[in-house]
Amino acid sequence: MDCTNCIFAEVDDNGVQAGCRASRLHKYIKLNLAYRTEDSNFYELSKLCNMKRDEDWLETKCHPKYDQYDALDIAKMETEPTFGIIIYDDSLNSRDINTTLNSIKDINYNKNKYTIVWSVYEATLKNRGAPLIDAVSCVQDLKLAGHKIWLSLHKNAFNIAARDKECFSKVRYASHWVKMAHGACMPKDTFNDINNSINDKLETKVLFENRDQTISIVPSSVAQMKYLDYNDYELMVDGIKGEAKKNNLYTMLHETQ
Repeated sequence: MDCTNCIFAEVDDNGVQAGCRASRLHKYIKLNLAYRTEDSNFYELSKLCNMKRDEDWLETKCHPKYDQYDALDIAKMETEPTFGIIIYDDSLNSRDINTTLNSIKDINYNKNKYTIVWSVYEATLKNRGAPLIDAVSCVQDLKLAGHKIWLSLHKNAFNIAARDKECFSKVRYASHWVKMAHGACMPKDTFNDINNSINDKLETKVLFENRDQTISIVPSSVAQMKYLDYNDYELMVDGIKGEAKKNNLYTMLHETQ
């Protein structure tokens, strides 16, 4: 990959690339991921740059009706990761799911960039004396607050793989999959921290996890590639953890609320 035809490439009077309006080039050079040969006016990159945009994109996305946004701002918004949050609610205490959902309400991130799937069995609600109408009301409150949320209410006990499939299929287009246990609290800046890791620090990570291991965040492309080796999402996370730590692809979430 190179910077040829990228609208954010800055060139001098001789047509030679001198910089990058997206402030990416110096980071690639510092990480030894960019170089320029003698017969090329533009830098070659040894890692994909998700900010590369051409004139066709500019014409499409920067139509006059979008003139309140700068092209660079639009491109940055497009590169922000998206998240599918799956909560497996198997607790006999309704306070656990309330704790988790309340922490999600406080997430400091664009609500359009994440979707929540609340997975619970009818038997679980019944065993803790929680009427279905309470769960539906909770979901409606979240929707009214601007959150995208599904209530996956299961009538019968699934095997693990079937439950995983039903839930994660609802967020298949998200760039990252988030698995939360009931009672887990999402640190409010987690998604911004991951965006910073990907788009500012240019890091490659395959697993983000909290200290208690009740929250795991994996690129969906990695999960889809690895899942069939396990047919169990939790086992998959455990399986990739060792290699992730060994190869500096693992990050512990910053948990200051």
